[in-house]
Amino acid sequence: MKIEFKVKLEISGLNGIQERLFWIVTEETFRTIVQELMQAYLGL
Repeated sequence: MKIEFKVKLEISGLNGIQERLFWIVTEETFRTIVQELMQAYLGL
């Protein structure tokens, strides 16, 4: 899942430091979303 997500970011055209910063922030957000989805799923 993470690999596909990163590939999509690379394809989107971001590059250099901007890409790295965006990826770091997005990865944290992505992890939070995944955790919330897992908790909601397990909560059911």
